Amino acid sequence: MNGIGERIREARKVMNLTQPVLAEKINETAQVVSNWEREYTCPSIEDVYKLSVALNRTTDYFIIGEENKGVESEIGCCEAKTIEVSTKLTGERIKKLRKSRGWGLEELAKRVNRAKTTMSEIENNKKNAGRKLIEALSAEFEVSTDYLLGISDGESFVYKVEGSQVSVDMSNLKEKKILTDIEFSMLETLLKGIENRLK
Repeated sequence: MNGIGERIREARKVMNLTQPVLAEKINETAQVVSNWEREYTCPSIEDVYKLSVALNRTTDYFIIGEENKGVESEIGCCEAKTIEVSTKLTGERIKKLRKSRGWGLEELAKRVNRAKTTMSEIENNKKNAGRKLIEALSAEFEVSTDYLLGISDGESFVYKVEGSQVSVDMSNLKEKKILTDIEFSMLETLLKGIENRLK
């Protein structure tokens, strides 16, 4: 898959939209959209969110070039959500994921190559995470970018196996009591073991 500009162009054409029409939908100018498509400039994370809503794609599609097949896209129902709500959720979800792994801020900062103060500001909603950081956090936590951005409530863990992508909505399995706690733990260990073996 090509870069983000090509993905924007491709998604826009699938929706049969011109650059000016897309620009109007996301409250930008046609020149800005043109610059993104030619990769003269790069959309901010807020712009990626707006593009995902306008073009009915997941943020994963724009950020990492893959649709998250394991999670049903909830973009259609999130149009009423604001960027501020999404940004607040991002900080809360990063903190929740970090704590669930028993990591301190310093550990997370090292894992994603950022300063501890930067990660603290993001978790406390004082600073927005950029596209590259969201991509790194998605990979580190093994969750979709949609989940991190507050678009999807499914904490889908994504496992890459031999070039294939396997997504499992672990929170759904746990919350709906589809698996017992022991079965859930065994599945999580099994999936991580397969992933580590193939690295």
